[in-house]
Amino acid sequence: MRRIPVFFYLLGWCGLVAAQSDLISDRLTQAEATTGQLIFNQCAVCHTASPDQTHRIGPNLWDIVGRPIAHAEGFDYS
Repeated sequence: MRRIPVFFYLLGWCGLVAAQSDLISDRLTQAEATTGQLIFNQCAVCHTASPDQTHRIGPNLWDIVGRPIAHAEGFDYS
C-alpha cells in the first residue's frame, strides 16, 4: 500500500474544509430565522446563545465558531 505524504493529505483536507465553508455561507444566506428559532428552542432548554447570558446545564453557545473544544469560560465541563 502506498503512503500519501502528509502534506498532500493536509492539503486535500484543507480544500474539503474550504468547500464546506462555502456551502455553509450559501446556506446561511438562504436560512429562515423563524425556522432556526424553532429548532434552537430545543437547544435553549440547556444552552443560552447571547453574550450577556450565563451558562445553564450546557455552556453558553455565543461565539462558539472557532472556539477550542470545551473552552467556554466559566463552565465546568464533566
